[in-house]
Amino acid sequence: MTTPVATWADLGKVIFRGLTPCIITALAVQFIPTEAVRFLLLMILGLLAGSWIHESGHVLAYWHVRRSTDEVGVRHFFALAFSVTVPYPDIRPRLVAFAGPFIPGVLGCLLCLLGILLPSSECWAVGIAFSIHLLGLLPGNSDGNRIWRLDT
Repeated sequence: MTTPVATWADLGKVIFRGLTPCIITALAVQFIPTEAVRFLLLMILGLLAGSWIHESGHVLAYWHVRRSTDEVGVRHFFALAFSVTVPYPDIRPRLVAFAGPFIPGVLGCLLCLLGILLPSSECWAVGIAFSIHLLGLLPGNSDGNRIWRLDT
């Protein structure tokens, strides 16, 4: 399913719809007594939530580069965002590609730091899941190939 996003309100609605199942499940996960299962479920939820933040980063960078809120499409299914389609893909593609994995990656590093300061397995679980997005900056995937100009 592709949802058109043309304003900040549209982006907020799409993110809210995508993250709501993650938030509700994360609240329910707190009642699971086994810490290992809770950690694993929070990591999975972190990956799902991170996908929305990742794709929203592409949208925000594209809007920043274009200096307007052109309508873009966010492809998603349930709680997982897959990709963003933009009307003018040739405008600063490296910056737009960089913003997607960078934003959840930095948030993940901050959450891991918070997990060190406040011994919290929940911060670690979500922080590790968000930090995995930093691998998207390396060559070998669509964002990394655009950043390093390996796509032809």
